[in-house]
Amino acid sequence: MKLVSHSFLPPPRELPSVLSHPSRSGRGRRFSPCSRKDGSEVLSATRPQEVLPMEADDYPRGGAPPPGECAGIGNPLRCASKIYPDPDAEVAIMGSVVYCIHYKEGCKWSDELRKLQGHLNMCKFDAIPCTNHCGAMIPRLVMDDHRLYTCPKRLTRCEYCAREFTGEALEGHVGSCQLEPIYCENKCGSKIQRRHQNQHRQQECTKRLVPCRYCQKEFVYDTLQIHTAKCPRLPVSCPNRCDVLKIAKEDLETHLSDHCTALTLSCTFKDMGCKFKGTRSALDQHLEDGTKPHLLLVCGVVSRQQHHINALRTAMQGLNLNTSGTLLWRITDYSRRLLEAREGYELCSTPFTPASTVTS
Repeated sequence: MKLVSHSFLPPPRELPSVLSHPSRSGRGRRFSPCSRKDGSEVLSATRPQEVLPMEADDYPRGGAPPPGECAGIGNPLRCASKIYPDPDAEVAIMGSVVYCIHYKEGCKWSDELRKLQGHLNMCKFDAIPCTNHCGAMIPRLVMDDHRLYTCPKRLTRCEYCAREFTGEALEGHVGSCQLEPIYCENKCGSKIQRRHQNQHRQQECTKRLVPCRYCQKEFVYDTLQIHTAKCPRLPVSCPNRCDVLKIAKEDLETHLSDHCTALTLSCTFKDMGCKFKGTRSALDQHLEDGTKPHLLLVCGVVSRQQHHINALRTAMQGLNLNTSGTLLWRITDYSRRLLEAREGYELCSTPFTPASTVTS
């Protein structure tokens, strides 16, 4: 049998023949404890269960075992006494550098023989068809994970509605399951089952748009109360408690000035001396009935104004005209005023009147 040194990488060819679990006979022959049925003397690294036969001298009574039977059958004590493990050979064999058994298919892996099985568990060239018959070629190592999590033919349950689907059907079901909780599209922060989303958006969502009941403009629900208190169309009562029950806030001023029947108004001739106050209807009646008294009041005011005008005209005629443009300011308590001026106080004269004007 030919061993491959762990420091020598063989060229691409069939893997070297090696022993599995090597042992030694009493005469120094290396072999495995059991023989193949075909009696082959060659072991393959890809077939660790295939073993070498024992030597003829090692068989019981010097003969060969029946085809297909263990060399120790019939006289196990005699056989066991001639066999012992060979760890040195095992270390040398398992340290041999080998290629992957799938190097012809394109696998570039090479390493010690003891790592071969671990590589084969992950080798993509060692893939086998999915046992769920999805058609995918899956490495043996991840076959269980594939069948549980990624195989489109696997059977699984929706975590929300608990219905059973194949993996392929579940992908279409996810995102449409009516029992799945999802966040509100209006970003109110609530998480609602998909089947209740429409009801939530229309009736419960704090970010939904709702019209003001007075002006009909749309507002976000959680700001509607603030708007309502300031809405210009908010109905209010007349402060004079007139016959109009409700008035839009923006129309109240016009109502009070032009239409309120309960507002107390003064007579139009109040500046002439009329003392009448009453409602709008009473005022209209007062103006209609009080034409003569109002005329007398106006005549009295005109007479007084004429008398005052005549008095002013007479006073003007008695004044001396100042044509030089020089006005004199007569200061009383001169010493005190001078002291204040020196201390920084500003002195201002009294307004000049015709009576205080003096010709220079």
